Amino acid sequence: MHSTLPACQSSQPDWRSTLRAGDIVAYRFPHERDGDEPPKVRPTLVLATHVENGQRIATLAYGTSSGRPRAPRLLVPVTDPDELACASLRKPTVFDAARRLSVALDDPAFEPHPVLNTAVIGQLTGAAAARLALVQRHVTRGSDRRPPWGRARPTCAPVPINHCRNRPLLSCKPPDRRDINLQSEG
Repeated sequence: MHSTLPACQSSQPDWRSTLRAGDIVAYRFPHERDGDEPPKVRPTLVLATHVENGQRIATLAYGTSSGRPRAPRLLVPVTDPDELACASLRKPTVFDAARRLSVALDDPAFEPHPVLNTAVIGQLTGAAAARLALVQRHVTRGSDRRPPWGRARPTCAPVPINHCRNRPLLSCKPPDRRDINLQSEG
């Protein structure tokens, strides 16, 4: 029996049903600030997928080959030539999990290839895939959040130190335990 699919299409399952963490997709990632320019299609890293209310959701990380990344512990760089080829990237790219969003897989911002009918353009391998696992742990633990501003700091007692002009300056050193014990006894 012959297939009714055109020669350019494969009988692969729909990309939405096989999408997984580590895949790189073509996606119109929104700008950080509102502007007149529409978002451009860029490589975007799938950090995770899950089902919510019967719908598949993907958490995506912004990909860029330029710019200033924010939190180094949330970056997944792809620089090795072999890894770039597997990811279908033309130049070194950094995926920034600090800039991420969760979207339904039917989101119109996905940009499927017109012939292959898939938004998946590549996959992380090697060191980049290992780095993704570390970043996923940071994100799932919630350790990517900044500590609150009001966090208590260790108690510091001013301690005079000698300066080259023999003027005493103050330094912040933790108090000596013996001094604390003497103060609490007295």
